Amino acid sequence: MFKKWNRSETMSKKWAVSILAFSALTILSSTIFASSNLKISINGESVKLPNQARVEDGQLLVPIRWITEKLGATLGWSEAESSIHIKTAHQIQLDRFMDVKRDTTARKLVDLWLQGVRTRSGSLQYATLSPKLQQSTYKTFEDQYWGTGGSSPWIENIVIRSEEKVQDNLVRFVVDYDLASSNWHWSGGRKEITVERTQNSPYESWEITSIHTKFNEYEIVTPSETVSDTEANNNEY
Repeated sequence: MFKKWNRSETMSKKWAVSILAFSALTILSSTIFASSNLKISINGESVKLPNQARVEDGQLLVPIRWITEKLGATLGWSEAESSIHIKTAHQIQLDRFMDVKRDTTARKLVDLWLQGVRTRSGSLQYATLSPKLQQSTYKTFEDQYWGTGGSSPWIENIVIRSEEKVQDNLVRFVVDYDLASSNWHWSGGRKEITVERTQNSPYESWEITSIHTKFNEYEIVTPSETVSDTEANNNEY
C-alpha cells in the first residue's frame, strides 16, 4: 500500500486516495515505464526516489511529503479542516520579508525598497508594498521569477533628497540617483516614494503606496513603479 504522508492513522481511505492523486505532482507522460533505472533530478540535482515511489498507468507516483520537501516547501495537515496546506520555499521567504513593515520607520522602509532594487530582489521590494500595490504587481513579479532590472544599467549614488511629512500617517520621499554601466554614466534619476502608516491588527506598519519615477529610456523600472516625464518635486503625478 502507498504510505500515507502524515503520522496519524485516522485519515480516511477517501483522503488517502486524494493524497495519492495529488502525489502525482511529477506526472511525466504515458511513455514512463516501471524501471529500476529511472532517474529524476530536481533543480539540476539528481535525487533518489523513495521506496514508496511507483509507476502506475504511465504515471510516476511519489509521496506528497517527499516531493514537497525536495522542492524546499513545507507541508501541514489540519485535522479540524481535513485539509492539506503546502507553502512553497518562495512563499516562506516572502512571509519572512513581510515582517520588515513591522516596528520600522517610513525612511527605513524606503531604504529597504532601494536595497531590493540594488540587489534586484523582487521579493524584498514586494514585501515593502501596500496590499493594493502587491495585488496589482504580483503577477508581474511572478512572471519575472522575482528578479527585477537587469545586469546593466544599475543605480548608484543614491541620495534621499527630501522627506516631507504630508500628514501624520503619510510621508513623501524624493530620491535622487545615477544610472551607470560599464562604459557610461548618467545622472538625474529621480523617484518620488509615498509611504503610509496603517493599523493592521495587532500591529502598526508602514507600507509604500506609490512610486513615481522620472522617465529615462535606459532605465529598467520595477513592477511597482509608475513612469512619468514630470519632475518629482512638481507633485503632478
